[in-house]
Amino acid sequence: LFVSSSRVVVAQAPGTERNYTFDDLLPCTLTSLELSQLGGDESIEPCILYDVQPATVTSTASPRSVLVTSVQVTPVGCAPHRDGAVTAANFVNTDHDNQGAAIGFQQDYFVQFRHVSIIAGNPGALRTAEYNRRHTQLLESAVTELDAQYIIGTCSFASSIERDSARRLQRIVLTQVGPPGFYKDAETGRVNPYVFGMHINSDTYGLPAIQELAFLPNGPETIPIRIVYRKESEFFYSTCQSIVNAAREFGFVDIKTVLYEHDDDHDGDGTINQFDETFLGLLADQICPPRNDNDDSSFHPAIFACTQTEQDVMLSKWRENGCQPYSIWMTPSTWEWALNNQDVVPYFQGGGQWHPAFSYGDRYFDTGADLLTYNEEIFGYRGSYDMVVSYAMVILFCQHLQAAYRILDDPNPAADFASDEGYERLRRDMIVLNVETIFGTVSFDDFQRNAGRGAAGTQWLPVGTALNETTSTDDNDEESSLLIENFLVSPFLQAERAAVAPVPVAVLCPAGDFNNITRTEKEASLLLEKCSTCEVDTFTATPNLHPKCQACPAGSSTVSLEGQTFCTTVEDNLVGVGLKVLGNFGVLCTWILAIYFASWTFRHRNDPVVKIGQTEFLLTICFAAMVSSASVVFLGFEAGSDEDENWADLGCQIAPFLYAAGWVTEYSSLSVKTYRLFRITSNQTFQRVQIQSHQMFFFVVLLLLIDMALLICVAIFTPLDYVRDITNRDVSLSVVTIKTSGSCSSDDNVWAFLGPLIALHVCLQIGTNFLLYKVRGVTDRYQEQKYVALASLFVLEVLVIGVPVLVAVQDSPAARYIVMAAIVVLNDIGILCFVFVPKMRYQKEGLPAGVGVGESINREGMQRAISRRSQSFTMASQHGNRLIGLAGTMGQSYSSEASKSVRTGTDDDEVKSSDRGEVKRWGLGFARNEPNDPTKRSWGSAVFKSSVADNLDSIMEVVDDSSDGFGAQGISSFKKEDKREEKKDDQSNSSKRLDAPARDELVGSVKARVQEKLVKRLAKAEQQRAPEFALECARVDNNTALAVGGSVSFNNNREEESGEFDSP
Repeated sequence: LFVSSSRVVVAQAPGTERNYTFDDLLPCTLTSLELSQLGGDESIEPCILYDVQPATVTSTASPRSVLVTSVQVTPVGCAPHRDGAVTAANFVNTDHDNQGAAIGFQQDYFVQFRHVSIIAGNPGALRTAEYNRRHTQLLESAVTELDAQYIIGTCSFASSIERDSARRLQRIVLTQVGPPGFYKDAETGRVNPYVFGMHINSDTYGLPAIQELAFLPNGPETIPIRIVYRKESEFFYSTCQSIVNAAREFGFVDIKTVLYEHDDDHDGDGTINQFDETFLGLLADQICPPRNDNDDSSFHPAIFACTQTEQDVMLSKWRENGCQPYSIWMTPSTWEWALNNQDVVPYFQGGGQWHPAFSYGDRYFDTGADLLTYNEEIFGYRGSYDMVVSYAMVILFCQHLQAAYRILDDPNPAADFASDEGYERLRRDMIVLNVETIFGTVSFDDFQRNAGRGAAGTQWLPVGTALNETTSTDDNDEESSLLIENFLVSPFLQAERAAVAPVPVAVLCPAGDFNNITRTEKEASLLLEKCSTCEVDTFTATPNLHPKCQACPAGSSTVSLEGQTFCTTVEDNLVGVGLKVLGNFGVLCTWILAIYFASWTFRHRNDPVVKIGQTEFLLTICFAAMVSSASVVFLGFEAGSDEDENWADLGCQIAPFLYAAGWVTEYSSLSVKTYRLFRITSNQTFQRVQIQSHQMFFFVVLLLLIDMALLICVAIFTPLDYVRDITNRDVSLSVVTIKTSGSCSSDDNVWAFLGPLIALHVCLQIGTNFLLYKVRGVTDRYQEQKYVALASLFVLEVLVIGVPVLVAVQDSPAARYIVMAAIVVLNDIGILCFVFVPKMRYQKEGLPAGVGVGESINREGMQRAISRRSQSFTMASQHGNRLIGLAGTMGQSYSSEASKSVRTGTDDDEVKSSDRGEVKRWGLGFARNEPNDPTKRSWGSAVFKSSVADNLDSIMEVVDDSSDGFGAQGISSFKKEDKREEKKDDQSNSSKRLDAPARDELVGSVKARVQEKLVKRLAKAEQQRAPEFALECARVDNNTALAVGGSVSFNNNREEESGEFDSP
């Protein structure tokens, strides 16, 4: 099937002409690939490259078989155009067990193919006329000598000469030419009946791109269309002219065309326009004019260019001009040029005959891509769409015969090919042919050109990445290499991806970026996005295509950030020095009160009010209040937006520790001291109860450790950090005033620890008030139930008012700080004042007259003592007059006795003895015979004691100085003392009576002194002062009773030494 030998290059003598016939040709010595690789100056003689024939020619043995011959003549460089046909002929011939393709209604007639491929020469080494002459001679000679039925068109400019040969030979030629003008006679405008076009009309190449623009909203009204193309070449001219016509039909209002003659020399410098950079630069300026740095206009033309090599210069000029097209469509976008300029062509659009993504297939291959893979193994290179086309042409001839004889039972193509009438009928059948091929649907229009499907619209797009992907926007960095692929974007049913229009460079840059013209000038790709981030203190507020960012107004900035959409002035809403001073002043007040109360407690530590109030716990409460209030200082730690937040973070972490530690210490101290008092006062066993201070402190420390453990968990797992949140934005033109608020914040998990902490505090407060309720029977002098309850109510009021206010002012750090500081300070001051102020008042007032410390502890004992004191006052008042009368009688009696002794001359010793016994009996009688009259009894006891102890001066002194009233305990003690004195007196009377002179002298002395003192007292008293005198007498009895019987009190000395606290 393949003829190949050693490589032979034959040079033709210049100036000689030779007539070429098929019979004279020899097999080519080079393969198709090697021929295509020959240089432009290497000459080669015409030769036969392929002569494909069936392995078994069935037409010679079977009347129901025919051998069809096709001929193709090509230059050396058209390998894909000819190699595909070889593959098709081989597959057809091997079909149906090497019988060929079946035709006819019964499918029992077979067609085999002989395909001859001839190399006419190297056009680069020949003059155009010479090559055309050789091509024509070889084509016509081969068709004639082989009696070929079909001609497969060539790939080159020589295809135009095949039209005349087909007419002369009256043979169907299936050309590989796209421009529509090829299918019409230039002079008559009529169609050559033997010329059929396999290629899609190249005039449709650009239509998918212009349609895409037309379908965009307001596309025809807003998108400028700019078209640059050659005048001479049929392909370039007709392709772009059809775009111009389509743009007008779609209603585009801004259309500008630039035509040029590529082979002229406009300035006569010896360089034709196709390669004249000056000329091409002028053309580029007409399409996309230069743009200055301050030009932020939205001129983004959709550019269409039908060029061959001129695009390189034009693209360079457009970069220099800062051109940013809406889209670019170019004829070279589907050529090898695009493969060699991958950094240039991202988002370039193009059009062509076929695309590997087409899913068209036939009975031999599922897709054209499969065909190319197959042929790559055979021919040593991967072909293009031209290989698919040449393959499809042989298959189309087969399909032509199948369609022509589809309903015939007895087809006879050999006879039809041999007669003019039969061939004409076959030619006409070709006109109406409509079949599916590996190239797509094939049908012919009025110009006998394939119009079965649209052109393959393509676009170079990134593979698997975002449309605007680049790795850097730095002006100094090279544009990153981008993996791109030429994707199929039309026709719609076959498309891989949607076409992208506008391209990234024409898309508005996001707010915060600007359209960097410098990148357009430096980067190879014209269509990739050119957005760059705005620098510090510059901004763009909206999506834009501005060539630069706007500078921030005076007094504003972007806070050292790039890519900003606005400039800002930041209001940090800091607490302020004044409020911090106020908060710290509250702390200072708390500390002053705490230190004062602590010093007062220490100074009066031996006073029952302080001692029973438990000094060590009172001092602990003062210390705890200082610790708790210190948290206000750390609440004032804050940081502005551009300041270091380390100190603020420290404040957030320390403040909860201080407040919680102080609060729990305050209430735990109240709790344990109250519990201690409860245990002592509730003792009913009349046994000594000891509760050591360190036992109670254990519970204080335990509660404090639990509190600290929970706060440490917060600090470790969900730490409180100082964060600054935006609370409000005030937009004024291009400046946004951002109001921020700093606060201590953590995640939601913090409540896993704060919940138990709050529960602990609530339970502690409830427990403290419960214990205080249990000791409500103890007087207010020694316990704080009423005052702590008031303090708790005060704290509750502060929280009820403060917490809602705190929530309402969360966005105001100043208000939040002052509310939190007020809650802390007022809570601490409230507890201190409610605990210590009542104690100070009680300590200053002392116990009521006649009430002992032991009685003062219990409310009932206190009430009984006060009641007795009231009764004593009443009794003293009732007996006052009687005492005065009694004192008068005694005075008169002594006076009478003295007078009598004078008159009768009675011996003084007798009188004294008698008087002394009388005085003793008189006093003892009062003490014994007035059990229901404590006043009389007390007075008699005093007289009795004076008679035996000569104690009258001390009695009078007590009358003058005593301030105590009656005491039930004193009276009771005096009873016992009275009995002991009476017994002692009875035992000692006998001995005293033996000493008569001394005893008489004592009794007389007593009589005289008593008489003297009492008479003087009575003489001074007036009637209205009798009750006061009686009260003084009563006080004499009380002091005497206390002196004799003692008093009941706490053993203070023992408590100071041992630290014990005894039940009274």
